[in-house]
Amino acid sequence: MFTYPKVPQSHCSNCSAPIGPIHVNLHRNAECLARPYTTGNHLEVTNARVLKSYCMKCGVQAACDYLQEAGFFLQDVQDYENVRVCTSCGYSHVNMYEWHPTYLIAVNRFDGVFLDTLEETVVVIACERCETAHGQWL
Repeated sequence: MFTYPKVPQSHCSNCSAPIGPIHVNLHRNAECLARPYTTGNHLEVTNARVLKSYCMKCGVQAACDYLQEAGFFLQDVQDYENVRVCTSCGYSHVNMYEWHPTYLIAVNRFDGVFLDTLEETVVVIACERCETAHGQWL
């Protein structure tokens, strides 16, 4: 859960409708897994930021379209912690124990102070090559 001083965006990035407390966000985070046999949270997150916010009508589809227009290829990621290759290009190695960019489309609830994730819908774990080629445009 992240604390924001205000709603990350007040209007939908796709249709400009006002965004309610429950909405869809496209996040970009730097993430890495904690080393095996460590206690506590297994996923470390830093530099989290909301790139785009969408109303529930436009939602996940508009966020997916935005990532695809930037050049990312979206694949279904079921076993997040066991990813070993870029989920966009499908062949470049990603060391999950080192910091790497992650794009996350999530349904969030904002209560005026906290942004809580209700559901993670799409995840892109990008290699350096895909981040350089596509991430710079977001």
